[in-house]
Amino acid sequence: MPVKRKGKWYGRVSWSGSRKEKQFPTKKDAIAWEVAMRSKISSPQEDGTRLHVLLDDYLESCSNRGQTKKHIDDKERAYLSFLELTGSGMQLVTELKYTTVQRYLNHVARKVSPHRANVHRKFLVAAWNWGMRPFGLPKENPFAVETYRVDKTSKYIPPVDDFWRLVDAVQAHEARLLMTFLYTGGRRTEILTLKWADVDFKKKVIWLQTRKRRGGGMHRDALPMISDLVEVLKEQRMETGFKEFVFISPKTKKPYSPLTKVMNKWCEKAGITPFNFHAIRHLSASILADKGYSLPNIQKLLRHQAVTTTARYLHSLGLTDLDLEGAFDRPVKKQEVNKKVSKNEKRGLG
Repeated sequence: MPVKRKGKWYGRVSWSGSRKEKQFPTKKDAIAWEVAMRSKISSPQEDGTRLHVLLDDYLESCSNRGQTKKHIDDKERAYLSFLELTGSGMQLVTELKYTTVQRYLNHVARKVSPHRANVHRKFLVAAWNWGMRPFGLPKENPFAVETYRVDKTSKYIPPVDDFWRLVDAVQAHEARLLMTFLYTGGRRTEILTLKWADVDFKKKVIWLQTRKRRGGGMHRDALPMISDLVEVLKEQRMETGFKEFVFISPKTKKPYSPLTKVMNKWCEKAGITPFNFHAIRHLSASILADKGYSLPNIQKLLRHQAVTTTARYLHSLGLTDLDLEGAFDRPVKKQEVNKKVSKNEKRGLG
């Protein structure tokens, strides 16, 4: 892996007890050089596939199959870490030992976390499984060591009242963004990259695009727009209707960045426990479950391929059709109810 010294990044490649370094202005350039160097280093005297070749070819295959750059970068970092710490880049894949993999993953679990060790294990296992066809690797996968135990903690789901306190605390265009998350149960990237071409007011349908499916390809799903969402997006149309994207940062005039830090500031301003955009997706599912919607119907909103994935979002289950109208209505405060009652009494309606 590249190292940083006095503001400069140095790529490092080791083989046969030797090491070569080269200076680069960015870490990305250093990593690219390391990968290229490992590809060039080969020993023509020995036949067989070397580990760095397997991993490089697998990453290229991932790119060709349309996996996201972030996902590929995550895999590449895991592979470079494995090759650096084990010094096994020039090793024939058929000579890779179970104990080598186990020592490496034990190191990751100890220094980082058991969860991260499981992630690296998953990436390494995937590369070997892919290599069975092009390289004729044996079915016995040396990367398939035992997984590490990870204690599951319950994910924080904000109370409904806290969500609406947040909506009241932010600016109008930010409030519309938050409500779009709630009314669609959408993922962060799906909403932040939503385009007006994906909104059909006549048919009351909104199209969300995701790569969160097997194979990593883009999938486009249609969702019905409830009347509240139609109203919110029509208001937003008045602001960004001539732009390509629905939600645009007033400062940059471009689609929003991930907004992780911004959400913390918004929550602090509202005086509530911080939560992120994905927590709103959980909240949407929780609201539907509490109102008696069935598991398969909630699955339709969240657009999960497996109903078991949806089940992890929920606290309670029920049975009904997927009629979302009124499901996300804002709770009426007692003070507002009392005001309406007193007005009706004055009018002689009570």
